[in-house]
Amino acid sequence: MRNHSTVIGQFAIVKKCRKKSTGLEYAAKFIKKRQSRASRRSVCLEEIQREVSILRRVLHPNVITLHDVFENRTDVVLILELVLQSVRRRALQLPGPEGIPE
Repeated sequence: MRNHSTVIGQFAIVKKCRKKSTGLEYAAKFIKKRQSRASRRSVCLEEIQREVSILRRVLHPNVITLHDVFENRTDVVLILELVLQSVRRRALQLPGPEGIPE
């Protein structure tokens, strides 16, 4: 599901956010922490910590940058570089057989 500033996936909700002090826009990824083993729409804390650890170590122009992490009782919120869909689509296009993007 998607509206102009929210994307809902199976394990997370991503919303566009803005830092008040600078006006810069980011993507806030809200990941539901698993409260019990039976929970299907959440992620265990170890998996979230692994994702955070990887994003903190990887600094590459093709990987979204992690800016901050917040946690409350039910969610871990990753503050990520905001990449607009049109930019992402262009970045992922590969040349076709005659050098023209497909």
